[in-house]
Formats: sequence, structure tokens, C-alpha cells
Amino acid sequence: MKTRTVRSGSSATRTIGLSFGATRAQVASSLNVSSAATQSISVSCESPALSAGQSWRAKPIGTKHTYKIRELTYVDAIIVSDRTSASLSAFNPTPNSIYCY
Repeated sequence: MKTRTVRSGSSATRTIGLSFGATRAQVASSLNVSSAATQSISVSCESPALSAGQSWRAKPIGTKHTYKIRELTYVDAIIVSDRTSASLSAFNPTPNSIYCY
């Protein structure tokens, strides 16, 4: 039987969906989250004893945001184009929070 440890010093990926040329920084600012691609994790967990074929995993805990991006195009202060993206999502990992299973 083996144990496995998910160690501190790992990182979790922060995802941000984009459309219509919006930048990661623009969307992150609107969502009030960091635009950094990763969030460092400084917690750890250790598995119980594992039998052959069993596995132990950790995944980040965080907030999922769902949103749409709207693009307005103006000519001489008149809207000539109004487009809305499909639903997009972002995942913002909570610092120092993981779920081990």
C-alpha cells in the first residue's frame, strides 16, 4: 500500500474565455479577478493508503463565472453593429484551496 501527497508549491490554472478581440486583462478586470494564468497553491494533502489501481487526486477550489461579451460598433455616434458572444466562462482558483479525493 502506498500513500501519495499533493504538495504545496503547486499551481492552479485560471481560465478566462475570450471573444471579439477582448483581452484577458479586460475580461479579468470586469470580473474583478487576476489576469494571471495561474494561482499558486501553498497547501497540501496526503492520501490514505492506496491499493494497486487506486488513485488520489487534487483539484482546485474556486469560482466559475459565466458571461457574454457585447461588442458595439459606432459610426458618428450611431450604433451600426451590435453583437453578443455565445456564453463564455472563467474559472478563478481560490488561493490555498484544494479538494483532495
